[in-house]
Amino acid sequence: MSGSVKLSIHPTFYCNYGCPYRYLGNLREQKQVLALDILSDRLKEIQKLYSISSTQILGGEVSTLDEKYLFDLCSMLKDIKHSITTNLSNTWLINFCLQNNIGMGVSLNKERPNYELTLKRLKVLKGMKNITVTSVVLPSLLEEELENILCLYEELGFTAYFIQYHP
Repeated sequence: MSGSVKLSIHPTFYCNYGCPYRYLGNLREQKQVLALDILSDRLKEIQKLYSISSTQILGGEVSTLDEKYLFDLCSMLKDIKHSITTNLSNTWLINFCLQNNIGMGVSLNKERPNYELTLKRLKVLKGMKNITVTSVVLPSLLEEELENILCLYEELGFTAYFIQYHP
């Protein structure tokens, strides 16, 4: 084996939010789903060369997938640490992650449709383990006072990550 890798798995590019800054462009409108048998074959190929230390399941929006599909996908990864990134639009995913001990990353940006709803749902989750918040560095964040940004993330109580946006 040549070392350890972290994988990102995009089972769908479809997203139920029309964020203008999404890197996927028109792909986010396609409802095609990655075939699990193809993913299984690719994972086996990778594991011949590398140890997979962790995977991040993201997309599009993961919670638009069928729950059984997501369960089967996560079962395939049972021996690999994995997490799911979501816009928190479908709350069934919260229980799914909690019941299956899966880490959950939540995307949060003011430019996103339903920002206030996402923020409200995050506040309800305060104190839960295995949840992180990811924000794309967009104009609203750059224009915000640093003290306000720090207060918001401290109030939320989750580890926060910031991703640079490239148009």
